[in-house]
Order: sequence, then structure tokens, then C-alpha cells
Amino acid sequence: MGAWSTWQACASPVWAGFSADHTSLSKLRADVLVSHEAPSAHPHGFEAIDELARSLQVSKTFHGHHHDQLDYSAERTRLGFETFGVGLRGITDLDGQIIQAGELDSARAGRLKRSR
Repeated sequence: MGAWSTWQACASPVWAGFSADHTSLSKLRADVLVSHEAPSAHPHGFEAIDELARSLQVSKTFHGHHHDQLDYSAERTRLGFETFGVGLRGITDLDGQIIQAGELDSARAGRLKRSR
């Protein structure tokens, strides 16, 4: 998907191309959204991911980038979907269960216990 390569190349979630990408994608439906960036529940996440996930009517999102295993459960109602971060080179199943812990999960265990 061109939207994600464009998204990753931008320093800010707000740019001219995102509007067209979002409009095109928002006409689609999906069960799951996998993105590089995190939704707003992450301390460094973006509301634009929330908006896209809601427009796609997903039930779950998964993100990499920060590679944090945060507990986002308190944000479920506000977001309208479940969200999971996947650890560096980790494996997480579609229920959000960790199959293989990320390489930095142990080192980051005390860093960010809960989302904001």
C-alpha cells in the first residue's frame, strides 16, 4: 500500500498526501489494521491512525515502530478498537497474545507499563 510507505517517510502525520490516501482507504472495510505508527493510545502515537482505524471499522490494530508492549485495554472504549504493540522481531497472534517476545521486551519491561 502506497499510503504506508508515504506515511513512514513523513516526519509529521499531517501532510497533503495523507488526506487523499485516507479518503481512498476510508471507503474500504477491514477487520485488522497493521501499521508502522501507533494510534493515539501510545504516548508517541497519532490520532490519524485512530481515525483511519475507525473509518475502516476495524476491531483491532497492531503497530511496530516503538516496539512497546503497552497495556492499551483502558483505551478500548475511547478508541473503538483494541490495539497491540509488537515487540522488535516479536510475534503476536491476532488475539494479541505474544507468541515470541520481542528482543527488547525484557529490557523495556519497566519503562512504560501502561498507555496514557
